[in-house]
Amino acid sequence: MRRLLIIWVPLLLLGLFCGYWLVAQAQIKRAVTVAMERLPAYGWQANLDTLHLRGFPFRFDVMATDVSAENLAGTLAWQAPALNIHALSYQPNRIVAALPPQQQVTLYGQRIDVQSADMRVSTHIGLSPDLPLDEAVLEARDLALTSEFGWQAQVSHLLSALRAAPDVPADSPPTYDAYTRAQNLVLPEAIRAALDPSGVLPAAVASVEFDTRLSFDAPIDRYLTPQVAPTSVNLRRIHLQWGQMQLTATGTLQPGSNGLAEGEIALSLNGWQQLVTLAENAGALVPDRAQQLRFLLGAAAGGGDRLSLTLTVSQGVLSYGPVPLMPLPRMLQPQTP
Repeated sequence: MRRLLIIWVPLLLLGLFCGYWLVAQAQIKRAVTVAMERLPAYGWQANLDTLHLRGFPFRFDVMATDVSAENLAGTLAWQAPALNIHALSYQPNRIVAALPPQQQVTLYGQRIDVQSADMRVSTHIGLSPDLPLDEAVLEARDLALTSEFGWQAQVSHLLSALRAAPDVPADSPPTYDAYTRAQNLVLPEAIRAALDPSGVLPAAVASVEFDTRLSFDAPIDRYLTPQVAPTSVNLRRIHLQWGQMQLTATGTLQPGSNGLAEGEIALSLNGWQQLVTLAENAGALVPDRAQQLRFLLGAAAGGGDRLSLTLTVSQGVLSYGPVPLMPLPRMLQPQTP
């Protein structure tokens, strides 16, 4: 009897597991169909040519061909010859999507070819009926964007991640840690020439890094709507290094009663003269304000090249002392007075 149990119990468990895979396969195909049908409610539509699911019994390997997505406004579209999505059948809430080396994005009628050596998106979904997002990570290497209008941009390594913040009180708004880092960023030649016409700076921006904590008025889960809005933005560290020029920023922004950003940002600058010149060349500062800023920053730096200062944000405008620098995007959800 014991020998029979040793033989039949594992076979029974394997049979149940295989049955689970077959049921889940049908559910996955149905979920893809339902998701595509619901996309128009979010302002998008998607299409694909074929859909196959393999990996029996320990994996779910979803393979789609000729995949495309487009917003209903016609301003943004994406196309790829294939999309492969993988998950372990005993851990279906951890999903990895492998994107092809060649893709195409259309932005306001401009076609942009996207090439990469390796681009992947991984997600971890919480095990609850609301399907909350625990973590999402995009990573790409040797990424190149080539426009039909002739410009090209490159980045050797791109990492972007979003995860539910692990250390916030239970009664706090839904809070997420967001991080993005781009290394060896080569800007389009026309933009680089406009920012640095004398060619003093290197061809590549060594590093751009954003480390922020975002709070929203609703969680990111299956009920997410386009109306979700931030209630606060904590700039834990923003860092730019381009040649000898370095910028580091920290601070907190919140929407005022009219939805415009309010707060303070602390800056540490090395090579501030070049930064002001870049902002002026980019059109972010008119010449009169740029001259005012040079005078104020020069006094604060004591004639040196390094300084630390605090910028204020009021009514959605970033300022240094009496000099307004630039408007910031509206934080969509005003706070209740």
